[in-house]
Amino acid sequence: MIWAEASRVGIPPSKINISLRVTVPDGGIDATIDADNISLQLGGLFEEGKNSYQIKAGENFKPQNKPIIKKELFDNKTPSVDNLAPEVKSCLEQNGKYVIVCFGLDLIDAERKKAISNLKELLKICGFTNSKVDVWSINNLKGFIQKYPAIALQTNQLYGEPFRTHKEWSNLTDMRVPFEVGKEQQEILESIQEQLRKSDEPSQLRILGEAGVGKTESVNDLRQYFS
Repeated sequence: MIWAEASRVGIPPSKINISLRVTVPDGGIDATIDADNISLQLGGLFEEGKNSYQIKAGENFKPQNKPIIKKELFDNKTPSVDNLAPEVKSCLEQNGKYVIVCFGLDLIDAERKKAISNLKELLKICGFTNSKVDVWSINNLKGFIQKYPAIALQTNQLYGEPFRTHKEWSNLTDMRVPFEVGKEQQEILESIQEQLRKSDEPSQLRILGEAGVGKTESVNDLRQYFS
């Protein structure tokens, strides 16, 4: 999901770090995105600047319980800036956003607010009085995933068929190149327009041609030629 969103908003892969080594100490962070000098909408999957994510997959991690958050940040040590998980500390020192992502929970609003409050209170002890933090659970992730039908299909174990959804296909790099209409394509478009504008009988069109002549692009961009 992070890779897909980064591609959509123009963040290069070199600014993303998501390690597959989930069994090694990570300093409190599983994934980072550096979105410097990119204007992004507040409240999205990531925001301008540094974004750091800690992923929790089980149902036992309940961030609305303060001792759980305390252990996550300080590993049962006394809350202080010196005992704070090093990568979390690094993120906040760069005025970045720290997000705990809970894949095993569906938090109600009161639980989520309490979890965020727990984070802010403990980080304030470390001197981060205006920390940018958030806690997401399944209901939040569902909203983010809806932009990407292919990921939604995969999440629901419905992915694997030999086709792409229209939205996924249209987001491919080679499908986003500006379409230049040639004389032959223009004639095809005018013929299609004439057929579609008929009101006295149903119209059914089949577009045929050699691979690469512009069939798909012609039909996909047809809407801009209607007045």
